[in-house]
Amino acid sequence: MEGDGLGDREAAALAEGLAANTSITVLDLKKNRINNDGGSALAKGIAKNSTLVEINLMNQPSRWGDQCLDDFLAMFDTNITLLKITWRLESRKSFALNKMITRNNEIDRRKKNGMVYNDLLPTALKGTPGSAEGKENIPAHKPADPLHSAPAEAAPIDSSTQPAAPVAAAEQPKSNGASSSYQQTVSSASSAPPAPKSPRAAAPAWAGVQGSKFGGAGGAGEDPKPGVPKVRKALPSVLSRWPPAQNNE
Repeated sequence: MEGDGLGDREAAALAEGLAANTSITVLDLKKNRINNDGGSALAKGIAKNSTLVEINLMNQPSRWGDQCLDDFLAMFDTNITLLKITWRLESRKSFALNKMITRNNEIDRRKKNGMVYNDLLPTALKGTPGSAEGKENIPAHKPADPLHSAPAEAAPIDSSTQPAAPVAAAEQPKSNGASSSYQQTVSSASSAPPAPKSPRAAAPAWAGVQGSKFGGAGGAGEDPKPGVPKVRKALPSVLSRWPPAQNNE
């Protein structure tokens, strides 16, 4: 649409067509008579468009003011498909506009690579109820695995409402009389106190040996105890023969 015939009125009509169009991807509007009103109308139409990728707005007769550029900034609140605007601006808002173009290009790159881009969406699209923008590649929440889920806490048992537990088979009494008497015999034998040990058996082994030195295995006139070797009687002590005999001179 290059030429001198497109003015603000025609730009407004074109904006209405862009709002409902779903096929135009590139639009060339350079060297036309689009002023601030026509530029604002285009921005509002592109805000509702989702297929336009590139637009050329070079060589317009007048410089666009801040109000027109504010409308283009507002357009990016709902548009994430416009990737390139060719124009020449003399305003501080050009940095903010370039930032929005960069954002749309990053969203497009993530879409093509199958990446999540929900964090880049504008606030207007994030807050839309039921909006699926940017959520195509977000993994859905998986239900908990019943095999690995935490066990449920056991409910408290009311003893007043619960029936009495049956007696186990191992704990039931035997009906056979012989078995009962055998069990009583075993239990009485196991419960009887142990027999006291004989003091003779508890005597140390060296007692018999010591007693044999003085006239027997266990004392004078006693037989040696079993298992204790018989020891000869000791010779009279040397002290019993003290003082030694003196040689007669």
